[in-house]
Amino acid sequence: MYSARFDGRFEVSPPLNADEIEFLRGFAGPASGPHNAGRDGLPSRGRPLSWCQWVPTADGSALVWDGDEHFFRHTEWLAYLVQTFLSPRARMRRVLRGRRDKFPAALSHFTFDHVVDGVVSVHSSSGDEEWIMVRDNVIQSVSRVNDRLRSEATRRPQGVCLSGILRPDHGTVPEVSRVL
Repeated sequence: MYSARFDGRFEVSPPLNADEIEFLRGFAGPASGPHNAGRDGLPSRGRPLSWCQWVPTADGSALVWDGDEHFFRHTEWLAYLVQTFLSPRARMRRVLRGRRDKFPAALSHFTFDHVVDGVVSVHSSSGDEEWIMVRDNVIQSVSRVNDRLRSEATRRPQGVCLSGILRPDHGTVPEVSRVL
């Protein structure tokens, strides 16, 4: 059976407010499952068919893995959270204009002004490795399967370069750097 371990965190700036933390914590797990898509009033476009297991830290300064080792579609869930609830270009920001009464009340307190940055490494039970890298809300996933690297991005990163750094304890680890 598939399992994975996640190391690292995605910093959120400015930190989430109390209403955002409460909503996102409540949304994670079974509440985010596919059985609720469409019935909870939240956008279904881009919503993965699994449970979200990215949760905010208590102080709202980061998103972290909730510890459940059976986390599927982790990169897609991160993209959904950023593109739906957090970024200045979030879907819910546009959807809520003038229609706040049709959605969960907690969303009326969302600021939609967050920038997410960070790197999380994923180690699966099959021995595959993945790195999820976020810079200015642009999410890039690099995976190593059978010693081959594969890269995917949520949108074309502009001014960002992916390179590898050699670490004796981990082999070549992808790194994101800004191109000036």
